[in-house]
Amino acid sequence: MARHYLRSIYLKFAPSNLNKLLAVLCLSLFIYLPACVTTSEQSRTGTAPQLAQKPSVNEVSPMSFDEHLRLGKIYELDGNLRPAFREYQLARRMRKNDSRPYFGIGNIQLRNGEFAKAEKSYKKAIRRYSKVGVYYNNLAWVYINQKRYEEAHVMASKGAELDKGRSYIYLDTIGVIEMRQGNFTGAEEKLKEALAAMPPLNTRGLLNVYENLHELYTKMMLRTDDMVEVERYIDELRQSLGTTVPMLP
Repeated sequence: MARHYLRSIYLKFAPSNLNKLLAVLCLSLFIYLPACVTTSEQSRTGTAPQLAQKPSVNEVSPMSFDEHLRLGKIYELDGNLRPAFREYQLARRMRKNDSRPYFGIGNIQLRNGEFAKAEKSYKKAIRRYSKVGVYYNNLAWVYINQKRYEEAHVMASKGAELDKGRSYIYLDTIGVIEMRQGNFTGAEEKLKEALAAMPPLNTRGLLNVYENLHELYTKMMLRTDDMVEVERYIDELRQSLGTTVPMLP
């Protein structure tokens, strides 16, 4: 009916070609304007068709679970924490019941000082697989940073029981716990045992222990000769650190 009414107006008031053109434009605007208003109203009220959801990680990522995990480890050891965290998250989404991504995520959170989050991540890793010693060891480091030394000692000792072939890891951790508790003699003993048990090619591990010894001798303030020797080893180890691709434990 509206169209017939407009047509009669058009015939009455549009005798010239210019008026005809203007009338056609007005007629088109009147006809299509409601459709534009309806579309605008739909977008404002949220009734417009929704975009397709983002595909899952398994569909998006061309990399496998193990590749994400390995790349995360490489980034982590190089100190690139943000991309490392991203790779561990991608791995976790692919296999939510695998303990290793949670361990990697906990490592990044620990290094970022997010101790409460790191504790949760390590505990999730332990719940999924409770027989990996380093899970307990790194949880012990969370407790060390929170000054929960008794709990840290329990966790490090538990890790040592599960991983007897790598006792140097746990001796180092226990040595730090002893140092923080003020038992300098016990701390030195544990740290030197860690050095004796450490594989000579484990440059990063040796560097960690020597840095902890340096902290110990700084606190003791009476071991200048030992301090000089430790500082020499630290310099040598830092220079010898290469860019070799690490292997996952």
